Amino acid sequence: MSRSDNTSPKGFAAERRILAASLLLVTGLVVSAGAEPEWPRFRGPDAAGEGAAPGLASEWTDASYLWQTELGGVGHGSPVLGGGKVFATTGDPATGESELVALDAATGAEEWRRRQPGGERHLHAMNSYASTTPALDDERVYLTGATPDGVYCAAYSHAGEELWRRPLGPYISSHGFACSPVVDEGIVYLADDHTQESSIIALDAATGEIAWRAERPAGDKSAYATPLLTTAGGRRVLVTQSKAAGMAGLDPATGESLWRLPEVFPARCVSSPVQAEGDGGVLVLGACGGGGGGKQLVAVRLDGGTPTEAYRMRRSVPYVPTPLVIGELLVLWHDRGTLAAADAATGKVLWEERIGGKFFASPVSLGGGVVLNVSNAGEAVLARIDAAGCEVLARNDLGEPTHASPAVAGGRLYLRTESKLLCLAGTQTAAGQGPRRSGNEGEGTQQR
Repeated sequence: MSRSDNTSPKGFAAERRILAASLLLVTGLVVSAGAEPEWPRFRGPDAAGEGAAPGLASEWTDASYLWQTELGGVGHGSPVLGGGKVFATTGDPATGESELVALDAATGAEEWRRRQPGGERHLHAMNSYASTTPALDDERVYLTGATPDGVYCAAYSHAGEELWRRPLGPYISSHGFACSPVVDEGIVYLADDHTQESSIIALDAATGEIAWRAERPAGDKSAYATPLLTTAGGRRVLVTQSKAAGMAGLDPATGESLWRLPEVFPARCVSSPVQAEGDGGVLVLGACGGGGGGKQLVAVRLDGGTPTEAYRMRRSVPYVPTPLVIGELLVLWHDRGTLAAADAATGKVLWEERIGGKFFASPVSLGGGVVLNVSNAGEAVLARIDAAGCEVLARNDLGEPTHASPAVAGGRLYLRTESKLLCLAGTQTAAGQGPRRSGNEGEGTQQR
């Protein structure tokens, strides 16, 4: 992903929608094959959660899967894809160790796995020792984790060679670690927000050397939001959010503070910021919550790079699932099983429907107004939405609990349960079309 490709939400989102979403049938979910071919971080390219799987059936049986692979252990992090491989992490509940696993994206065959340091430590009952999502560029896969001694970031080649490992200091949180990295133009970013010595860290992607470290206020609530890279007013901005620091924009090259809106989040930030188009420029939206529900969503307008609060929402706001923007719609899939849509420019709620179930995963768009999310119990729910309402198309049982968000790449859908990785393909891919490759695989700028 180049910076010139990402100058506005309208530019990148509209182009992908034109390429990805023309034909979609209730029974066939047929979409265009022109979507981004890779899924390099949490929520995919541009953290937008947009993909396409041509010919994917809405209802599945066990025979529908192209492959199923046991990862072993328990993991909540989402899969990422690049260079013909799919990467995921898995944790050992007995030892606190974790593993980075690489599979062939076409066949699900394991290519390699690399054990990471661990050690028993306190976790929230719904956390795991592998709750982070790796990040990719066209050369390396980047992994964050924690031990009793603190946080680390490591880099591997796509062939599994460890290239560097960097300890980053202690991590104190009652919920445990679950902070995912982002990579963009040779720099790996990590929001290390906890109850002591918090910071935003930038590492040289080639060497692991610390490029800069921006200190953050320690708060009473650790945060798990993955940073967002966007462009506003012709300037690149790294957007972060936490209860202690509020919503903030940093210069990704230097770590210099460009702006900060403190005290806009009265509770913990778990979901990640997303962007939309609003009157006058880019809108960045972030939410907070606690106790199984969202408390508040704040939309910040970056008009010429200067932040102004556009609106706040308290109705229908999710806590853990990250919101999804589809055109002018803000899609809110709530932890407690409701699905709502709002006007992304104003925050006005257009409708809300009960879907049922409990959710930690974040929804993805499959094009043509169809969205997919997976409940904690492992039920994959597909719904068609527009400004007038929603229609549930199918409910598919994955056979095992999951907290991980889906990934869509190369015309295929990848679903992570606690111990397995599953792959579904549309009719075009199943007939012999392998994962698409491109000369810039995995380029781009990743929690569950």
